[in-house]
Amino acid sequence: MNTSETNCELYSAPSLTLTLTNNCNSKCMMCDYWKNYSHNYVSLEDVKVLLPQMLELKTQTVTLTGGEPLLHPNWTEIAREIKRFGIKIHLMTNGLLLNKYHDEIINLIDDITVSMDGGTEATYRTIRGVKAYDKVTKDIKKVTEKGGKVRIRAIIQRLNYNEIPLMIENAMRAGATITFQQMDILSLQAYGVGDSEMLKVRYEELKEFLLSEEDLVEFERLLYRITDEYQEQFKTGMIRDTPQQLFTMLDYFKGVQGLAEFSPSKCNLPFFSPVIDSDLSVRPCFFLPSTGLLDVDRLCLSLNTPSAIESRKKVINREYKECVQCVVSRYKTVNGVG
Repeated sequence: MNTSETNCELYSAPSLTLTLTNNCNSKCMMCDYWKNYSHNYVSLEDVKVLLPQMLELKTQTVTLTGGEPLLHPNWTEIAREIKRFGIKIHLMTNGLLLNKYHDEIINLIDDITVSMDGGTEATYRTIRGVKAYDKVTKDIKKVTEKGGKVRIRAIIQRLNYNEIPLMIENAMRAGATITFQQMDILSLQAYGVGDSEMLKVRYEELKEFLLSEEDLVEFERLLYRITDEYQEQFKTGMIRDTPQQLFTMLDYFKGVQGLAEFSPSKCNLPFFSPVIDSDLSVRPCFFLPSTGLLDVDRLCLSLNTPSAIESRKKVINREYKECVQCVVSRYKTVNGVG
């Protein structure tokens, strides 16, 4: 057994997330990455040093994310190195550069997640700060028509929850699958928020995008309608969430408003998918604080510092408020554990 949830040491990482850069070309209302004036980029040389160590950790998939990973000047070289080691690549992107790098994506990327937070051009532009809904949809279709696997991820909030059916229809037209996630306004680490004082400011800014009590009533009705009208899409996996998972979004918004308890969650994500940020800080997941800086020559040691082990213990014991309120909790059996 290479992973032990009892002692919380980590000796395998089936999936590893690499934040190539904190630079971004979207201007999403819920995110601070695009406001960064100091851009970090993981170096190609560091990736070359890390890859043999990833094999020792039995890494099967590397997720390239950002910021916007396609803004990294050497992303194609990094992707080629990863593929040379027989590791699959999952790309998380806003889709704005899909057409520019169409051929490279088809040849190098195993599956793609594209963030699209609206069912109309107007809503997409309001939320994501750029006019690109039709362009991104068209570029997704070009990828899927060449056999590329694309899932659309929509972050749900007050401005777009009523467009979920439109988002589903748009994904079907583009040949993509779709998944939904409620907007996180409670995590300090989410969306590049810098410190606790900034978090307070951002929370006040984002409160207006929470669903009101009236919205929650309408949202619940809508979810029941979706689960009834799109039964085939749930069965085929075109909608990647189960109906039960969609209803956890309702529970979350009720919890944020103090109208209900947050849905209980079970998560061991830090045990199979650690995160390396563009500044080489190591995190157990996107929503938890750094446990220290990466020693590029000692990846396994960097994942097993005392602070990293203690962080995983807190995850298992649900000591982090971020875990209680998490919007993306995941649980998998890893090396027979789970």
